[in-house]
Amino acid sequence: MVKLLGRALCFLVLGAMPLPAQAPGLSDMYGQIRAEETNNSKIMWIIHEVADVYGPRVTGTPNLKAADDWAVKTMTSWGLTNAHLEPWTFQPPSAATPVPGWENMELLAEAVTPFHGQLMVKPLAWTPSTKGIVKAQVVLLDPPGLAPPTGGGFNFFGSAPPPTEPKWTAPPMPAKAKPAEPKQPTQAELDAYLNSVKSKVRSAIVLVGKHVEVAEEMNPAPMRRPEDEWKSRFDAKNPRPFRFPEQPKLPEGQLTRGEVSRQVDQFLVDNGALARINDAGRPHATERWHGSTTRGARTASSSRSKTARTTGRALCPRW
Repeated sequence: MVKLLGRALCFLVLGAMPLPAQAPGLSDMYGQIRAEETNNSKIMWIIHEVADVYGPRVTGTPNLKAADDWAVKTMTSWGLTNAHLEPWTFQPPSAATPVPGWENMELLAEAVTPFHGQLMVKPLAWTPSTKGIVKAQVVLLDPPGLAPPTGGGFNFFGSAPPPTEPKWTAPPMPAKAKPAEPKQPTQAELDAYLNSVKSKVRSAIVLVGKHVEVAEEMNPAPMRRPEDEWKSRFDAKNPRPFRFPEQPKLPEGQLTRGEVSRQVDQFLVDNGALARINDAGRPHATERWHGSTTRGARTASSSRSKTARTTGRALCPRW
């Protein structure tokens, strides 16, 4: 009787003990993550603050510093500890010594003859100021090796679907011949060209490269990609990761476009050119803005004229 009673008490005690909490299943965890993203996402707010409030954040500019401070303050408010900025030395390729920062304050360029009109220009990052307003003849240089490569570049999906055909018939246009792939020069060929134009660039505003003909697009691509393509891009079972295309290897002795451009910059600085202007070559007055890598090169991206005047003012040292 005692043994039976002892066994009954043991069963009662075991039955009264709480069961251990079960970990949520994988589907439940996915559901919680989706709910958090749907109901409490901060993605669009972060993008708005960084892209709209602080705007372009070129390295070394006050905009970048303000965005950095905002990021530290925001992460600290989320409970992260020890959020701070690490000090580093800022010396852009165009500077002889480290500098506290760079910011473009003012840039204005106008064509004087054969017409008068303001040019749409943007400075290349880290370029120094002009010495007040400069007015000069415009010289066109077309160094070998600066022509853009043929083809449509790359996209993040490997292949973009062709745009839908318009409902109207495009006007008849002559077929364009496929341009030949530009040949990159050797150092001797580039030196020979630069020596032949040395006398033309002193005290001139130099347009570098041929005028880019922006084709009339009768069948523009859609402004955004279809939803099915986005889903296939991030398909967990069959992902399509993006990889930058490999640049073709040049034959030994040929210079890359970047090497040619840097040498042209240095050539213009050494021979007293007042400014370099590149043709943006893009539709809808858009420009691709990047940095100058040559010390003292005053460079902007714009359109063309025969005589121009320009002034640029930047917060940067004189190098």
